[in-house]
Amino acid sequence: MYNDQLLTTTSDCHYVYNNVEKTGQITVIAKHSNSTLNSEKSKPVPIYKSTNFTDQETQKIALSDNQNYAIAPNINCVEISGTAKKSSVIISDRTTDIVIKLKDVTLESAIGKGCITVANEDFTSSTNTFSTLIIVEGVNTLKGTTDSSTPQQPQANSEKDGVNGVNGGSGIVLPRVAFSGNGSITLLGGNGGIGGKGADSSGWVNAVFGEGGDGGNGGYGIKSTIFVLAMDISGICKCLGGTGGKGGSHGANGSVITGPIYSAAGNFQRYVGSDGKNGSSMSGEFKQIQGIYVDS
Repeated sequence: MYNDQLLTTTSDCHYVYNNVEKTGQITVIAKHSNSTLNSEKSKPVPIYKSTNFTDQETQKIALSDNQNYAIAPNINCVEISGTAKKSSVIISDRTTDIVIKLKDVTLESAIGKGCITVANEDFTSSTNTFSTLIIVEGVNTLKGTTDSSTPQQPQANSEKDGVNGVNGGSGIVLPRVAFSGNGSITLLGGNGGIGGKGADSSGWVNAVFGEGGDGGNGGYGIKSTIFVLAMDISGICKCLGGTGGKGGSHGANGSVITGPIYSAAGNFQRYVGSDGKNGSSMSGEFKQIQGIYVDS
C-alpha cells in the first residue's frame, strides 16, 4: 500500500516501484493464498520520489579532470555526463534517498577513492542511512584509479620501513544501491599500489635496513551493504575487482657493523612487504530482479 492506497497485489517477495512522483510511505499486508486471514499492516517505510525534481533539488555535473564534486544533503537528484580522470563524486552524510542519473559517463576516480562514494568510504556508518537509485542510460564505465607511482624510499640509515602502497579505488562506495534503466554500466576496481622499499643501511653505522612496505589492496567494483539490480531486461551491469599491489623490498643490508649479523641469519624474504589483497566484484548482499549481470 502506498499512502494507505492499494498499490498492487503480488506473490513475489519484491516489487519495483518506478517513477515515484512524490515522497510517501509504503506498507505491506501479508495474505495466505488459501485463507481469508491477513497479517497486520507492517510498519511504514518511507519511499522517496524518483522524478519531478525541482531545479533547487538537482545538481548537474559535466565531468572534468582532477575534481571532487561534493553533493550536499539538500540535493536529491544528480545528473552526471562526460568523461574525466582522477575525479570523484562525493556524497555528504544524509538520511534521505538520492537519485543519480548516468548518461554515457566514463569516469576514473581520484586516487584511493570511489568514483561515486560517501566521504571517507564509510558506507556502513550509522550517519549514512540513505539509499541510492542509479538510473543508467547509454554506455557507462566507472573505474577506480590505480596509483602507479613508486613510493619514495626513506633516507639511508634511518631504519625506516617502506611506505605502504595506496589502495585501489572502487567504482561505487555507497550504503544501499539499486540500478535501473536500459543502458550498460561497468564497475571496475583499481589495482593496489606497490609497497615502497625500506631504508638502506650502509657504512660504519649501527643502523639496520628497513623492511618493505605492504602493497595496497585492490579496489571493488561496488562496495555496499546491499546492491539491487532492477534494470530493464536489456540493461547490463558488469563488475570486476582490482588486483592487490606487490609488497616492497627491504633496504640494502650494507652496514659494515650490522650487515654480517643479518647475513648470517639469512631468510631476507621475511623483511619483504606483504602483497595487497585482491579486490572483489562486490561486497554486501546482492539481489538480481531484472537485467543482465556479468561478474567479470
